[in-house]
Amino acid sequence: MPTNLTVAIAVLVGLVILLVIFVAKGRQSDRYLRQQSGGVTRRNGSVPVPPSEVPGSVRSEISALVSANQKIAAIKLLREHSGLSLVDAKLAVDQWDVSAHDTRISVGQPITSESAKQLLSDVQRAEIDRLVSERKLIEAIKKVREFTGLGLKEAKFVVDHWGGLGTN
Repeated sequence: MPTNLTVAIAVLVGLVILLVIFVAKGRQSDRYLRQQSGGVTRRNGSVPVPPSEVPGSVRSEISALVSANQKIAAIKLLREHSGLSLVDAKLAVDQWDVSAHDTRISVGQPITSESAKQLLSDVQRAEIDRLVSERKLIEAIKKVREFTGLGLKEAKFVVDHWGGLGTN
């Protein structure tokens, strides 16, 4: 007849086996989701936004944090705005090229619609093009500010000269 100690050990071994199986199944599904999305996934299984599609003002803030060697804060900010996993956000921040992501226009640099367009991704330019063509100028100004980190006056100037509305 088994003793209480033997029963307790058998139950404990059984729980450990179940835990190992559960963890292994979870890792298999994570691996499957990563393969389906090209390597990165959100917790809900959807594909996260790539760092290049994060708003320009956020990219500038991340660049400032990386420059100040505040990588944990940069990783946290990138995760909040992209949906990347912790590992993927850390890898992105570790490889972060401050000059490539810094969308701020430096003091003294002339502000034109062309210099602002160079700071934007194709998707962002298309969105502003659409808003300007629909004459939704206030929304376009808001988007320019969000994407580039420009002030109100500068963003208005950019939109006013965006697509033939004014002179560049």
